[in-house]
Amino acid sequence: MESLVKALGPSEEEVAALSRQFKHGGELLAAKKYAEAESEYRAAAKACQAKLGLSHPTVIMCLNNLVVALKAQGKQEDVDSVVREVQMLVEHAQVLDDPAYLKRLNERAADLAKAGKWADAEKEYLTILLVLSDLRGRDHPEIFSNRLKLAGVLAKQGKHAEAAEEYRVVVASYGHSLGTENPGTLRLQSVLAVELHQAGKYDEAVAEGRAVLDGRERVLGATHLHVIESCFNLGLSLAGLGKVEESFGFVKRALDGWTTQLGPEHAETQKARRLYEALKAALEKTK
Repeated sequence: MESLVKALGPSEEEVAALSRQFKHGGELLAAKKYAEAESEYRAAAKACQAKLGLSHPTVIMCLNNLVVALKAQGKQEDVDSVVREVQMLVEHAQVLDDPAYLKRLNERAADLAKAGKWADAEKEYLTILLVLSDLRGRDHPEIFSNRLKLAGVLAKQGKHAEAAEEYRVVVASYGHSLGTENPGTLRLQSVLAVELHQAGKYDEAVAEGRAVLDGRERVLGATHLHVIESCFNLGLSLAGLGKVEESFGFVKRALDGWTTQLGPEHAETQKARRLYEALKAALEKTK
């Protein structure tokens, strides 16, 4: 413990607090107070990661002690989860000694996603992000390309709120580097709005959707298919907020645009027509 304390920082108070957590965790284990020991080791692991790095040996020690506390409580599912985390962190610690490791991770993640094993692919992409962050920094372009891949597999699992947060980070980065009205930035912001809608966050979806529509109209013109798509998506989210009259206007615009450019029988046109009719019926009931 003394060597651990010397290795820590940045302040004596934080070092003392972490030292007490380790000591108290051991005392709780010895006293067979496993639930309390679990809490102490979780807190110690989190604090140690913040000070020393995600895969520091002391973090591994915390997690191994956590496994002991979990096993004593019969929490096998939690045990398995922490063991997987330890394995991931050990691999991460070895990455600098194995330049091919990152390539293998990417190939494995892509194979898992291709096979529809979304939860496993999610874990691989999280590992890739961890490795890239250490190797190349948090703002490296590869970080954001992999966050997009992570967002995709999160969405496939129905984790739309988590996917939206990944898209939000990438949209902010693209906006800073490429400009907020760059077509690529607007495309990803459109996906962000859709994910927010899917997550039931209609107010946020509307805010993002308005920004996308305004940007696309300025860049692409009022009749571009991407603008028409943005009208429909915004109308859909407004309907989710119960703003039927405003929603109706955007959906009608989408219906007219798709009818003109894609034809009345196209799937997009039919989709807009169904929503248009539903909103029209809802408006008539209020008269």
